[in-house]
Amino acid sequence: MSREAESCLIGCIILNNEIVVEMDTFDPKDFSRPAYAKIFEVITHLYCMGQKVDLVTIKEELRLRGVSRVEGEEEEVVLIAQHCVTDVPTTTHYKEYIEIVRKAAKQRKIKKLTAKIDECASVDTNESRKEEKDLIARLETVMSDDGESGRMVEMSELMRDWSLPERREIPDWKKIGFEELDRTLDLYEPGTLTFIAGRPGQGKTTLARQLMMKMSRHEPVELFSLEESMTIARNKMICTDAKISFLSYSYGQVSEDETQRIIISAGEVSTLNLRIHNKESIGIPKVRLISRWHKAQFPENGAIWIDHLQLMDRSRTKNDNSALSEITRGLKRLALEVNLPILVCCALNRNAEHREGGKPSLADLRDCGAIESDADKVIFIYTPDHEQPSMKKIFLGKHRNGPCGSADVIMTAWGELVQQTTMHGDPMPPSVGVPPPPIEREDRYGS
Repeated sequence: MSREAESCLIGCIILNNEIVVEMDTFDPKDFSRPAYAKIFEVITHLYCMGQKVDLVTIKEELRLRGVSRVEGEEEEVVLIAQHCVTDVPTTTHYKEYIEIVRKAAKQRKIKKLTAKIDECASVDTNESRKEEKDLIARLETVMSDDGESGRMVEMSELMRDWSLPERREIPDWKKIGFEELDRTLDLYEPGTLTFIAGRPGQGKTTLARQLMMKMSRHEPVELFSLEESMTIARNKMICTDAKISFLSYSYGQVSEDETQRIIISAGEVSTLNLRIHNKESIGIPKVRLISRWHKAQFPENGAIWIDHLQLMDRSRTKNDNSALSEITRGLKRLALEVNLPILVCCALNRNAEHREGGKPSLADLRDCGAIESDADKVIFIYTPDHEQPSMKKIFLGKHRNGPCGSADVIMTAWGELVQQTTMHGDPMPPSVGVPPPPIEREDRYGS
């Protein structure tokens, strides 16, 4: 029965790609047939890359991987995938197929672990007893309701692998780049949830872009860009790297020297290890799927960025506060699960604008009081003096694992935040290029 359910499930996913989002906890090994495992692995990869999944794209991906058959199968993998599509009666019952495959996979794991425990019990050595204890712990996890809920651990057991941490230095490309903050802040601490908050136009996306570009030169980064299109995000990265005003670039008002810098920077940006996910509806299931895929590909490296929180897909049956609270809790659990840093831009309400000095607080986080409790770090950016709009202040409003600090920075015309002390006494950035006057068009309908 499970083989038929596996075949139907593969067929359902090929016919309706969105089903793969509901299978984010699935391991390809949950399929009993090796060919189904390989097909599911290819489907997940294509979906995470934002490509359409069908028999043609599956066949092409298998070709690129140099896979035609898998061990123990007589038919080619692509023909097996075709049979899955042909044999599936309807995609309506995919949830029932998922449940059947899950239960069958769970039973196989239990039988396999039980057999290994029996084997270890027949040999009375220190190594076998240790292995037996580990296997029993794994069996407890598998037998739990969702396979992920964990187990009770005695402190004495938890202390067995304890040791003093080794001395380490945070590399420059993992630092925020401002001396006062870098002394106390590990921005990319694994398993943490960080929010970068500010009012519109204050520079939260600019700061995020700057940090993403720096890191993606060394480690892979996933960006869920909900506020800007992929094209605009790309062009702004090029301008930041070339130190060219985005406005000047957009209107083509650049000199020959600036053109050369843009071309060189375009080449630099093309080498960034950065993947941009841009879709109308991106919610927790999609972020979880991509994050788990990222973790499987790059176990110890990288980060997840989301721009920004209030634009994420959420439940329409709940008010904004409750729906966003679910999202922030989901992001926190996900950060701990995949042991990766997740960094999220988010908006503030207008309260700070009516406060002397305009300094925001945790209470100003828009639509969601859960952010201040779920976050490990909250980084604010704002303009202390509106008569000097390029002068910004960045400060930590919350830091679960250390003290809070602040830095005075300047936003340049090309979208880069730099420490005030690096401007050699001249705090004002170069002027932004002036756009050409609007083109006068003939009134088609007459005056």
